[in-house]
Amino acid sequence: MDGSTRTRIREPEPTIGDPYDEVLKYLYELRARSFQRAVVLRGDEAPWEESSMGRLKFFINRETDDTNTVLRDWNVFLQDIDVDSGSHKHQGGLAIYVVEGEGWTDVDGERIEWEAGDLLVFPIRAGGVPHQHYNKHPGERCVWMTLIFSPYMDEVGKWVDEGREPGDGHGSDEDRQREIEPSSTYRATLEYLRDLRRRSFERQVLLRGEERPWGKSRQGFLKRFINRETDLTNSVLRDWSVFQQDIRNHSGAHRHQGGLGIYVVEGEGWTDVDGERVDWEAGDLILLPIKPGGVLHQHHNRHPGQNCTWMAFIYSPYMDEVGKWVEQKAVSPDFQQHP
Repeated sequence: MDGSTRTRIREPEPTIGDPYDEVLKYLYELRARSFQRAVVLRGDEAPWEESSMGRLKFFINRETDDTNTVLRDWNVFLQDIDVDSGSHKHQGGLAIYVVEGEGWTDVDGERIEWEAGDLLVFPIRAGGVPHQHYNKHPGERCVWMTLIFSPYMDEVGKWVDEGREPGDGHGSDEDRQREIEPSSTYRATLEYLRDLRRRSFERQVLLRGEERPWGKSRQGFLKRFINRETDLTNSVLRDWSVFQQDIRNHSGAHRHQGGLGIYVVEGEGWTDVDGERVDWEAGDLILLPIKPGGVLHQHHNRHPGQNCTWMAFIYSPYMDEVGKWVEQKAVSPDFQQHP
């Protein structure tokens, strides 16, 4: 660190209110969900639905979110295969557990046989994996459960290209004679994935800093490039939160879970991390640890009035899974001075 004096080049004063409070509201609602919703989803309370892939029973579905579960970002469902399923192609990276029966799956032209107690896993391949499931003994019970962590599937570029519909009927045993509801859940999933795929082709891969406004928040002055909770930037990506902070004196102080990276663009300063002072300068990377109860922290400019900015990179679904919430402890003086 040299001793030269750097004159601050002022960024334009914020012209908008930063969506910081909207982010807090989202995180509080997600945290409340973990305490208020069901941890057991009873199979006899979930309806069977008819879809282009066959008979499905959804326990959790991210796209409709109509089950009272503490988790939101998983897709978990049963499939009942009488003769065969429909066929479709999508990206791999998911697991299927065979609950009962015997059968096989055509995976990209290869026949994979399975029975109750087996686990079927789909590979990740360029262009996705075409597949179709078959019951080895048509008319006998053949059921499996699939588990999909949806944000991961979003990032590997999952979409669904439907082939033919299943050739089976509803079967004849007592379970198959129960009323089957038309499936809006599977259709909603397809529409969601198609919208996400279109986004990858139609939105921007470059977000120019000069076009992003500065906003004021309880944490100070922020420039948001991507924000999952408001999704106001025309980015091909949606689930990242990427923003720049301009620290003129010090930021607000707050506590939340760690697991994120902050790159120092310019200036020198320090961060108080749970009472420990951590010094940094331009070119350094700050990492907040994951701890029970989260991490209390506040950022300081070593030379108030001189340039001091950093960029935060947060993969939001990961933060959701480690239980991120935000507890504001102190407000930035910049927010107080600019009502």
